[in-house]
Amino acid sequence: MISGLCVVDVHADTTTINGITWTFFISDGHAEIGSLDSKTTAVPKTTVGAISIPSTLRGYSVKRIWNYAFSGCSGLTSVTIPSGVVTIDREVFYNCSGLTSVTIPASVKYIHNSAFSGCTSLSEVRISDLTAWCKIAFTNPLANPVYYAHKLFLNGSEVKDLGIPAGLSEICDYAFYGCSGLSSVTIPESMTRIGNFAFYGCDSLSDADGDGYFVENGWLLGCRSDAADEINRLDEVVKIGDSALSGCRNLKRLEFSGASKLETIGTAAFKECTELQSMTLPPTLRQIGDAAFMGCSYLGNVVIPGGVAAVGVRAFENCTGFTSVLMEYGVESIGEECFYGDWQVSEVDIPSTVTSVGLKAFGGDSSIVRISIRGDVFRVSDVFSNYAHIQEATVKVGQGPLVYDLFYKCAALEDVYFQGDAPSLPTSPSMYSGTPSTLATHVETSSTGWDGTVGSHALPQQWPVTGASRRSIAREEPKKCLCQFDLNAVGLDAIDTYQQSEQKIVMPPEPARNSYVFDGWWTKPSGGLRVTEQTIFIEGVYDRVWAHWQEGPSEDPTNVEFSFGGDAPWTIPLPFVAATAPYRRERTQQTEPVPEFPS
Repeated sequence: MISGLCVVDVHADTTTINGITWTFFISDGHAEIGSLDSKTTAVPKTTVGAISIPSTLRGYSVKRIWNYAFSGCSGLTSVTIPSGVVTIDREVFYNCSGLTSVTIPASVKYIHNSAFSGCTSLSEVRISDLTAWCKIAFTNPLANPVYYAHKLFLNGSEVKDLGIPAGLSEICDYAFYGCSGLSSVTIPESMTRIGNFAFYGCDSLSDADGDGYFVENGWLLGCRSDAADEINRLDEVVKIGDSALSGCRNLKRLEFSGASKLETIGTAAFKECTELQSMTLPPTLRQIGDAAFMGCSYLGNVVIPGGVAAVGVRAFENCTGFTSVLMEYGVESIGEECFYGDWQVSEVDIPSTVTSVGLKAFGGDSSIVRISIRGDVFRVSDVFSNYAHIQEATVKVGQGPLVYDLFYKCAALEDVYFQGDAPSLPTSPSMYSGTPSTLATHVETSSTGWDGTVGSHALPQQWPVTGASRRSIAREEPKKCLCQFDLNAVGLDAIDTYQQSEQKIVMPPEPARNSYVFDGWWTKPSGGLRVTEQTIFIEGVYDRVWAHWQEGPSEDPTNVEFSFGGDAPWTIPLPFVAATAPYRRERTQQTEPVPEFPS
């Protein structure tokens, strides 16, 4: 025997124990139940009643149950798997329709595709070690016998109040899938991951607020089929498990308040939540998993907080209802096909903190007409090439050369605005190849290098373009962006300020209002995220912010006074109605002009 080689006896062997003939083969010094041809079952298909699989066969310990080993043995009623078995292969108990009970030892680590498919009579799954059960790698829901049994028995007693053992850090995929017998779950502080659909279909879990969503120790675990259209206890949630609410058709609103502690949205957490229409993600969020919101086709917009280091692969794929996608300063990575789909967003602003954009991140039949690329992300090729609708692009020049095909075949591109000094170019540039001959280039007045040469390339004359108009450069002042501070009161216009993109917001003086206490500036008239002097302005994210007010001692029952920074107040007679519309109509009742502030 050569050391390190797997020795397999390809010839099936048989032995009879207690009147039952067992078929097996030897592999690498242990026995595997069944046959390599996957045609001969481990026991005759006529076998009926309860059986216990032997722990040894001809002196070899049994470690694996081979594919289809008991497939079609419909007369079996109970199966006990011995300690020592590590792997239960695919469709091992396929269509064992009479099977009512199965005992699985702590040694089992892997149960493969559809191992218990068709075991429709199962009512008991018996285990002796809960930690070992949580670690089993189930390949799909039908690999888990609880799918049919709906009950789990630990050392002879049905598990209703599930206490996950202290120290356990992960619950594997599908671990309690369909376990409707569970009434409560306790999650330890040590938990770092709850796998895909781990608690899917656990419809009897207790729910303190009656909204149909299961929240335990900071984890959002899942929902009942009759769940409400919004979750009441989101401020308690720190982590949302993989596939926790996948396919939850009732969920319509997902609004995290300023008190939220949410850090993680797991893989496919809200996948195919097709009724989800609005959501506000909190600044505490750090991770959006792969396919997290895939297929949320009614979702109208999204603001990705700056604390999110990476937005996962296909995280928002086929969110076809999007009208705006806004990324705050701080986002670093956008995964492949992240926003892929037939969506109606017309503008995309990528902050300078983004250093990686995956292939086809904004692909599909996109309607993007304006993009702003503010960092070195434009080194990545094939990000916006072949985008048929792009008309305007803003590029912040960083270190290193432009990629050779940044705007390749952008047939509608009319204007490109460069911020910063002239870049270097790749050896064989084709950045403008396939763009219109009328395309115009704009640079800032204070920038340098555009009229000279960088390396061996003259700029812009050596760009591989045709048409004299493309070679003309218009010098302009840096663009400033409108940011409106809304007092959140009927009859008052917003205060206009002009901000520099990706700089800290210049705040107006703090407003005052009699009978109320100012509670800061926020991104929505009610709720939203707080805006402070440390907030980095991003065009499209902070175009309008709103004052929030808390009721205070009444000073004048007949009028409402406003003032800024000690200036003379202006008065509005009561009745006063708090604003609800996102944009204000013309002022109608003020007696003092709204102060103007320098940009």
